[in-house]
Amino acid sequence: MKLPHPTLDHLWRMTDETGIIQHASGSVPERATGYTTDDNARALIAALWAFQQGEREAATLVDRYMAFLGWARQADGGFHNEFGYDRRPIPGGRSEDATGQAIWALGETVASRERRWSETALLWLERSLDEAAHLHYVRAVAFALLGLARAASAGPGEALARRLAETAEGLTGFLLERYHAERRPEWEWLEDRLTYANGCLPAALLAAGRTWGWSEATRAGQVMLRWLDGVSWEGDLLVPVGNRGWYVRGGEKARFDQQPVDPAWMVLAHAEAAVTLRRKRHLERAQEALAWFGGRNLLGRPLVDPLSGGCHDGLGPEGLNRNEGAESTLAWLLGFYAVERARLALAGTSVESTRWAEASGLGATGS
Repeated sequence: MKLPHPTLDHLWRMTDETGIIQHASGSVPERATGYTTDDNARALIAALWAFQQGEREAATLVDRYMAFLGWARQADGGFHNEFGYDRRPIPGGRSEDATGQAIWALGETVASRERRWSETALLWLERSLDEAAHLHYVRAVAFALLGLARAASAGPGEALARRLAETAEGLTGFLLERYHAERRPEWEWLEDRLTYANGCLPAALLAAGRTWGWSEATRAGQVMLRWLDGVSWEGDLLVPVGNRGWYVRGGEKARFDQQPVDPAWMVLAHAEAAVTLRRKRHLERAQEALAWFGGRNLLGRPLVDPLSGGCHDGLGPEGLNRNEGAESTLAWLLGFYAVERARLALAGTSVESTRWAEASGLGATGS
């Protein structure tokens, strides 16, 4: 299936001087819904990856999302999540999920080696390590673990590298402990239910295993991803767990409403597996999961809006949710760029090394 090449049109539409707005009515931003840190963290990664793919104007977006994370940072290294359109923090708007995703975004920024952002990101990340070590929500732990693995790949100084490894070891141990406590012969998972963004969990374990050579994490990530595939695919169609009831162990999987964040994380998980295990079949699986956005889904309806550049908010039995909020559009962009990055990695190069060569004045024939 041929997918449209993504544009940043809707990202620009949803973004003002403060950051990306949370929801949209159709493709029109709903300013009254304000901003969230988790959306701006994902937007930072998407804009950064777009910039590395040659979208030069995305640098302005990276600047804005970085500034948002700096604004949302708290003195203890955590992150406030919810802000009104008046830029005021909404009381009680702090969450582990937002902190985990912010740490993931900072780690990706460090790994980019784009000095205009990476040095600041490394400073902020270092100041969030104590907060990361005390996360207890499994998805927040997975997001943070991904960020630590990405930062470690950039080769920070010896002292910081040791702190990253120690913090990551604790988070990895937490996920493995949950996995061994919850797994059953018919249920290779670390909770008693599947909810949203499930692919982030095996992706994080695979990333940790690759970065620090932890074979148990790699094995668990492989097994969990294989089992999640068995739950999520019906023939050649990706049918992610729907949020109308989720999938509780011993029950039946909800097939609707399907949200774009779930196919996106299947793409990201298989892209991570392709790089970690050096297996092309995982890249092919990531491409097949990405096709969900183009219409290879239960209803045969494309989620990507070719007019706006956005992505519809979900797939229900009655059809599409026509709104194009931040999370959905970012899911599409992250999925697309993750496939491209994995393809480059399997070819023996990377976006980061390519960008370094360009910045150094070295081309394919450079020496």
